[in-house]
Amino acid sequence: MKEVSQIVAGFSGQHWKSGHTMLCMILEAALAAMPEERAMGELCREVSRTCRKTEEAVYKAAARAVRDIWEYGDRQVLEQTVGYRLLEEPTPKELVTSLTQVLWHREAVVEYRVLESDLEGKFGIWAQTSGQEYVMMPPFSRDGAAVRSLVEQWNREQMPLRKFREMILLDQLRRS
Repeated sequence: MKEVSQIVAGFSGQHWKSGHTMLCMILEAALAAMPEERAMGELCREVSRTCRKTEEAVYKAAARAVRDIWEYGDRQVLEQTVGYRLLEEPTPKELVTSLTQVLWHREAVVEYRVLESDLEGKFGIWAQTSGQEYVMMPPFSRDGAAVRSLVEQWNREQMPLRKFREMILLDQLRRS
């Protein structure tokens, strides 16, 4: 969330309030779902569970943050960040979609590969970024075809490395 907060702080001006935090949480949820674009209601619902507020309260706080950014923020930095000129105040959904795209495209390109263990007859996954960062999921499945299919899908979708790390930490691959 640090990168998201820093980017929002760069154009939001001095009016950092709870709405800005909600906006950052919505951006994080949207970024975690990439490359899929999720509906604003779905994102607000997810954030509402985390912060124990209603879905409507989360949306209103984000809308206030967008209004504050538009009225008091640095519009030039905002336009540089999203990559286009804003002629009118964006809706929360427009701003979230634009910022999510920017953040997602900043992430390093990841190449996933199948890791094969001859001793155990199992398959795992390892990932390498263009910056030479490695992450490995030790062999966890005997179904080589399923692991290869997963690797092909992740390479096609360019699944973010942080999502892969999260799956490893939550042990989601062993359960699937």
